[in-house]
Order: sequence, then structure tokens, then C-alpha cells
Amino acid sequence: MSFLNDTASEMITPLLPLFLTATLGAGPAIVGLIEGVAEATASLLKLASGRLVDRGWNHKRLVLGGYSVSNLARPLIGVALGWTWVLILRFLDRVGKGIRTSPRDALIAASTNKATMGRSFGFHRALDNAGAMVGPLLAFGLLSANLPLQHVFLWSLIPGLLVLALLIWGLDGTTLPVENADRSPWRWSMLDRRVRSLIIAAGGLALASAPEAFTGALGQ
Repeated sequence: MSFLNDTASEMITPLLPLFLTATLGAGPAIVGLIEGVAEATASLLKLASGRLVDRGWNHKRLVLGGYSVSNLARPLIGVALGWTWVLILRFLDRVGKGIRTSPRDALIAASTNKATMGRSFGFHRALDNAGAMVGPLLAFGLLSANLPLQHVFLWSLIPGLLVLALLIWGLDGTTLPVENADRSPWRWSMLDRRVRSLIIAAGGLALASAPEAFTGALGQ
């Protein structure tokens, strides 16, 4: 699922700055706004979806809902009439990412033991990165065949639909037993000191980094 989803996503992401600036006439500041809203949305919703999993929500429904929102909204960028439409669709795309990430990771952790957990997540990340390579290559091939930029976005629907098919027919539905659900309140002080340090470090790196789409927009 992650391989196909990243294939679909990366058919669009490298082309998004060009589409925004050259086709829709948006400036670098607009590209930065869109990516900032998108990434903030995904980050905050990962926390919320993790909480829902802890409270016993069905893993498969959350994962299926998240992938569905992303893979149905993302190709519609190709028919956007202005940058505000792209903002809305990128927002929906990242809503899907935020909803699915925590329950998906929980499913990976639950399907393996501690001795092979690193290998399991490594395998997932390897296929994720493989999709990130295949996606731009497919987009390049479609553009080389003289397809318009917008059509490339619409073609990304195909791997997206394959993701949903795998989810519907290949993933067992699971739910965390309600009696074991974590109902403790959210408190920063309750986190392990090492976890808090990791969150602070990751937040600092996020603030210091520039999205790829924003970098591409500056090159236009």
C-alpha cells in the first residue's frame, strides 16, 4: 500500500510548484503557504488519530478512510482553477495522511514481534521510498509522451485506486479492545523525558527545513 501510495503521490509532488507558478500564476509565497498548511495538518492529525486508536477505534476503517481521502482528492489538483483550489485539495490530502499514519504504524507493530520490529518498519520505509522513485519516473514518462501536466495528475488516480483495493480486500479489520484502551489525559509532563527530547529535536529540524515544493517554486 505504501509503495503504491507514494507512487501516486510523487507523480504529483515534484510537478506541483511548476503547476502553481507557471499554470496558475501563483508566487513562491503561495506555494509556501500551501505546503505549510498541508504539513501542519498532517502533523497535528497524526496525534489525533493516534488518540482515536488508543480509544478503540477500528484500525482498518481509519487507514482506509485516510488513504481514500488522499487518493481521491489528490488527482483533482489537475482540474483546479486557481491556487485556492489547490490549497483545499492539498489540505484534504494531508488530512488523509494524518488520519492513516498512526493506525497504520500500530498495525505494523502489532503484526510483528520485538525482535523483527525494526526490520518490519524498515521494509515499510524501503517500499515507501521505492514508490517515491517510481512516481517521478512515471510522471516523466507521461510528460515525454506529450501529455499535459493536468493529465499526469489525473493518471495518479490509478495507483491510488490500487491502494484502496489492497486495503479493502487484503487488510483484516482490527479494533483495540475497549477495556484496554488508553483513556489517560494528554499531558506533556506524562511523556518520558527521552520522548520529549525527541519531539523537541524533530520540531527544530522541521522548522529549519524547507519543503521540496517551496524549493522548486524558488527555482521558477
